[in-house]
Amino acid sequence: MPRALVADQYPLIRASIRNLLQQENFRAVQEASNGVQALSLAREAPPDLIILDIAIPELDGFEVIRRLARFGVNSKILIVTALSPILYAARCRNAGASGFVSKADDLRMVSKAIATTMSGYTFFPNVISSLASNPEVQSTDSAMISELSDRELLVLQKLSLGYSNKEIGETMFLSNKTISACKTRIAEKLKLKSVVAFADFAKKNGLI
Repeated sequence: MPRALVADQYPLIRASIRNLLQQENFRAVQEASNGVQALSLAREAPPDLIILDIAIPELDGFEVIRRLARFGVNSKILIVTALSPILYAARCRNAGASGFVSKADDLRMVSKAIATTMSGYTFFPNVISSLASNPEVQSTDSAMISELSDRELLVLQKLSLGYSNKEIGETMFLSNKTISACKTRIAEKLKLKSVVAFADFAKKNGLI
């Protein structure tokens, strides 16, 4: 029987997914509350399936995926996250994930995604085509958002939600200097000059 790893910062979500996996006959289910722990557990004993939240603290999901590939861990990776599928599904696929499910969906969708990915197929929402498929997003904004790196997009969201540089750094396990540099690059790419402008841009484009 297959083995799995569930990586999410919230115990209730980990427990719900663990119970689902056990119903799906996974013989062993490990849990991780942050990206560093998830990477360590996956390297020690690569599971058949990793269920991962992109917004996991200390080491974000994108970085976890990249490092797993670098270390030769070939587990299937299913993203289960509250982040927008319009903005993140394609990025997750390009990073190497096998599937993407929104936390807004019920557990039946997660179950379907697990079965699909374990059968060797991918599982992504129809909105993956592009940001341009969203009629509420201006094409110029879409182009600018596409220029942001995965880390920059995550930082933009947190800044727009009112997190300080220090709080973001602690959550993402990055130095204040790194967050400040990231903030500067975001401002340059989006042609914005303040955190208030960040928040307005994020709201207009469905980032928060």
